[in-house]
Amino acid sequence: MSSKTVSFKQPPATAAGSEAWVAERGAETPRRAAAMAAGPQPVRTRRMTVELPEALHTRFKLECVRRRRQAYDIVREILERAVSEMEKEGL
Repeated sequence: MSSKTVSFKQPPATAAGSEAWVAERGAETPRRAAAMAAGPQPVRTRRMTVELPEALHTRFKLECVRRRRQAYDIVREILERAVSEMEKEGL
């Protein structure tokens, strides 16, 4: 059996240290420097999965096609309105 070992550079153990390590590593590349000089970056997004009844999913997709709109745009609008209403109500 081989006794080969591989060493990896580990980021600092703290969360704040990890963020600094990632930022420091990204700043080293010319591509990152050019992107930072280019101006504001796009809004960061997160992915969410939602289980829907098949009939509701079908109705929603048909409505998207009818309106010639992307589903993710409509979902974002719906969520933005719903979250705004929840914030107003204090939920």
